[in-house]
Amino acid sequence: MKNNLLSSALIVFAFWYAVLLLVGWYPPAIMLAAVLGTLMIWAAAWPLGAMAAFVASRVQLGLARTHVLDGALSDEDLKATVMADPNALDFVQVPLPAMERVARGKGAQKLLAAYPWWTGYHKEFPVYAQALLAVTEVMQAKPGLPAAPDPKGHGGATLWAHSGNVLRAMQELAPSWRYTGMRNSKGVVVVPVQDLQKGYHAFAPDDPLLVLAAIAHDIGKVDCYEWDQKGGRVKEVKDNHGTVGASILRRMPEILALPLPERDALLLAVSYYHHPSDMPTSLWIGDMARSLTLLLYEADCLASVREGDPNPEKQAAVKRMQDGQGQGGFGESPQDDDAAEEADAPEASVPESEEALDAAAGVGAVDEGPEQGAEEPAPAPVAAKPARPAVQDSGESRESHWVSEDGRTPLDVLEELLRLPDAINGKNEDRRIAFKHGEWIYLFEAKMRRAAAALIGDPSLEVLRGSTNLHKFTLEMLRQIDARGLLFTEFEGRTYSYKRGLWNCQFGNIERQMLIVKAELIGRAIPDAKYAPMINRNFWGETAAINKKMGGFEKN
Repeated sequence: MKNNLLSSALIVFAFWYAVLLLVGWYPPAIMLAAVLGTLMIWAAAWPLGAMAAFVASRVQLGLARTHVLDGALSDEDLKATVMADPNALDFVQVPLPAMERVARGKGAQKLLAAYPWWTGYHKEFPVYAQALLAVTEVMQAKPGLPAAPDPKGHGGATLWAHSGNVLRAMQELAPSWRYTGMRNSKGVVVVPVQDLQKGYHAFAPDDPLLVLAAIAHDIGKVDCYEWDQKGGRVKEVKDNHGTVGASILRRMPEILALPLPERDALLLAVSYYHHPSDMPTSLWIGDMARSLTLLLYEADCLASVREGDPNPEKQAAVKRMQDGQGQGGFGESPQDDDAAEEADAPEASVPESEEALDAAAGVGAVDEGPEQGAEEPAPAPVAAKPARPAVQDSGESRESHWVSEDGRTPLDVLEELLRLPDAINGKNEDRRIAFKHGEWIYLFEAKMRRAAAALIGDPSLEVLRGSTNLHKFTLEMLRQIDARGLLFTEFEGRTYSYKRGLWNCQFGNIERQMLIVKAELIGRAIPDAKYAPMINRNFWGETAAINKKMGGFEKN
């Protein structure tokens, strides 16, 4: 029987009929009449009870019309609150009820102020800016928290660094994003797009909701992850960080101040982006909420794979995106070494201000002791000790990727740059392009190119045409340094070509893309910076290594 309720009723009826028949030894006809009579009474009582409840509600509504607030509410006001579409109502800001306080940290304002886009964002979208600031404060309650308990998850990136990587991926996908309905695993549309006239949903390039969603998407990990005091790592103490994150956001007044449709979209996306198919099919969930959820899902997968996350589901999702089966557009994927010469190095999705790096991690100029009255910053994690770099000269080292008009090579330009005042460990952030600690120099790739462009008068060095490869100027510089055996090319037992000589390095909560070379390149002694950056991973991940694993075997 398909009707579970009816089948259950018949089972109960048959059971008690048999029990009473055996216990009472009444004739079957009498027992059947008694049971049927009881059921008829029940059947008559249910509609009578429903009718009584309806009459009572109408009486209560009539009393409310007459007495509530001495006429302060009109008849139309009362009707508007009964089974109304919440998206159609004009909500009035009212004092928020008391709620559980969400723990917040310090330094969020300074951290966000270091981003080039923050000033414009704060000025043009003040409500969203306040929400983003509040989200950052919550995340700063546990600064340095890893994005995953497993060191391999998200390539070892911190929660803040991962959020920045998701923002960059979302900004890459958003311009060509088109949501055309929720699909199942077979590609069949199960929830069609509601805007039948347009047939899709897209976000404006400057939609402030995208920035907020990217940064806030994993805020639940602040509550779900705890530091393991014994092992020095984190452990997951709560499940479903998406649901927990939405719960945290609901308790924040700055989030509740957002426009209702955008607030609903944000909460739903944070709750369901890991499993969009679990989102209810209810029609009150509009296109924007479903579109944001899927966009966040694809951006998270793309960022995670680029971080080196081995999760097979995310790997498969990015493969679908590369094959054109995603909802949105997809940027260039990491190409082979020959194609790498034709594009530019990525701009980091982290602050341009080097002052922010110093403030966040205590990484800065030469250690001269704290200023009078200044608070000593917490030390950054100790850098992983790099292995001795290997010379990569298999014939390809003799080719030249870039030479200036006056015959200077990139290495000539770099050596000249590093001799300038404040270039290494300098206090002037406009002139500083590198930190030196121990036997290694950590070069900011993008900033180094800008300085080189100004030095030799070649603005083409600042032009970026791609998002995952290196500029020819940088490529030739790495080739020259590698030929001299001064390039950092080995990390965690893997060897990388000079063409993959870009590294994600950690400064407290901030991650930057850097080149790492031997300090003997500069030929003179320079005092160390206070702290060394921590090398997180190769920019392209461990799959870019020469001896990467292929099906469980090393590929040499």
